[in-house]
Amino acid sequence: MKHPSCDAGTALRLFWINDPVYFSDYSTISECPYEEEQDAMRLLRTIKLRFKKNDFQSKKMYFDPEPWIQEDDVDLEVLQLPAAMLQAVPGTKRGRR
Repeated sequence: MKHPSCDAGTALRLFWINDPVYFSDYSTISECPYEEEQDAMRLLRTIKLRFKKNDFQSKKMYFDPEPWIQEDDVDLEVLQLPAAMLQAVPGTKRGRR
């Protein structure tokens, strides 16, 4: 995720697949009871930070977060995401769904 060539669409897909709503219950990484969850929370924070900094050089992979955002249990105020994470990455390539 920290690699400069990481694509914005790929990062956004990873973010939503890793269930940010679940991790919003934790204030700190150390509150996560399992090491795997701590790793996932680190990943989510890294992605969010990169989007805040507009730090993606590549936006070739299409991804639309709308299906994840529309779920009833998503509280966008709690997630405090930058606007770019709520919009589709138009991309030129469509990955597997």
